[in-house]
Amino acid sequence: MGRRVMGIIAGSVLLCLLLSGTAAAAETSETSSHNALSPLILLTFLLPAGLILLSAAAFPEDQAAEAAAGGVVSWGMACLAYFAVGFAFQFGGIAIVYPSPDLAGLYWEYSPLDVAWGSGWGMLGLRGFLMAGPAATPGALTLFLAQLPLLGVATLIVHFATWRTTHRWLTLPLGLLMGSVAYPWLGNWIWGGGWLANLGLTMAYGHGLVDAAGSGQVALCGAVGAFAAVSVFRGRPIALPESRLDAPLPRAHLPLLGWSGALLMTIGWMATSPMAHFPTATNVVLPVMAVNMVLAAFGTAFAAGLYTWLVSARLDVLMIGRAMAAGLAATAAGAPFLPAWGALTVGLVSGLLLPWLLFWFENRLNLGNAAAALAVFGIPAALGLLLPGVLADGRHGAGWNRIGFDAYLGTPGQGVSGLWVAEGLTPDWPGQMLAQLIGLAAILVWCFAVFWTPLSIARATVLAWRRSGIEFGTPPPPVPFEADPPSMPVEASRFDPVSERGEVCGTDTQNDEANQR
Repeated sequence: MGRRVMGIIAGSVLLCLLLSGTAAAAETSETSSHNALSPLILLTFLLPAGLILLSAAAFPEDQAAEAAAGGVVSWGMACLAYFAVGFAFQFGGIAIVYPSPDLAGLYWEYSPLDVAWGSGWGMLGLRGFLMAGPAATPGALTLFLAQLPLLGVATLIVHFATWRTTHRWLTLPLGLLMGSVAYPWLGNWIWGGGWLANLGLTMAYGHGLVDAAGSGQVALCGAVGAFAAVSVFRGRPIALPESRLDAPLPRAHLPLLGWSGALLMTIGWMATSPMAHFPTATNVVLPVMAVNMVLAAFGTAFAAGLYTWLVSARLDVLMIGRAMAAGLAATAAGAPFLPAWGALTVGLVSGLLLPWLLFWFENRLNLGNAAAALAVFGIPAALGLLLPGVLADGRHGAGWNRIGFDAYLGTPGQGVSGLWVAEGLTPDWPGQMLAQLIGLAAILVWCFAVFWTPLSIARATVLAWRRSGIEFGTPPPPVPFEADPPSMPVEASRFDPVSERGEVCGTDTQNDEANQR
């Protein structure tokens, strides 16, 4: 088993080096053809691959392979649903906010409000179904391909949280819900030019909801979906006694596999960030985004590792791997707009909170595998979604969500701003924070309702069927066989005690035989 694990790790490292070299070679070329597939997209698929390794490491060895295979199946179902309808729902109206020739055919955005309320209240795209017609351009296909790893992360969070809690047949419905409704509809509101992104235009709330790399769209969506699914099939959580304050750390059955998965997630999420969508911004600096994500990831790993070292006298590999994922989720929303010290501080705080969150969800609320989904992705992503409202320093993001291309709050070149801004810039308080709070509430309500409602209906239907006593495949009750009409039943020979002569009362044939005797 050890050789197999080391082989997987070595293969992953070689793959990373190969893809990194390819990407570096591509960056040196000066071609700008839209027909060329960016090698960066290949690196993005390391994100869900790393999450599979990290999540499978927490399963017993006899269950890890099946759980990982089920995750691929669920992700595949989500991709098929996204191909059929999800991409159209998410980016069917992107041409309205992003004037690119490659996306000109994606121009239909549905809004439930009348035009008198103004523009910017889009809810759903309606162009690009089955990736045909207007969605067959190279730009649209590239956008579709860049979304699949992020969709995979959201789907896999739900899958691994429910694998040992619910039935195996839920693998396909969960992927279908994520790829067709939960992820794309929410993505339209945040990245597709929908109403959350336009809160700056419609309500004058900062730059609208800011979620640059998927704290809310990916991590929080998956965590809330996982909690909704587990709450349906586990019922009311059972609180454990107060005496259980010395619960051991979560066991890592395949620790090296989990650690390698965390590293792959870090590489994949940094590669995915600049390709997730098309923000209309003029001065987003990608190195700032990458540095902040790395600082947060390793800051979280350092704090969580130091904590486990102090309380258990050893470094817990699984906890450190989960901490890196938590740091990525915490800083993904505001990575391009945060100062470096802010990203590092967020990482350190997240690392100290993670062990306590895992203990609370797993040992106090008894949520099973869903505890990791909430502690690693849910709470850090929710906090990270609020960070731009406080720590965005205003140096980057001018023109984000079509706000302040030339000047913002009377300052030329000012971008996304929170409460603490750089020197010479104007704080945007509470405008940006209001946009983030509205977005957080919308994500929580939407994702919980999308998963809880159909799963509750399905569970109630199954329980009602079981109470009826009817089971699939049960043969009907046997029908008694009758040789003669009901008026003349066939009876066994019997002696009539009432008859003085001892006649045999039965059929005619039986009476004749008795008389002869």
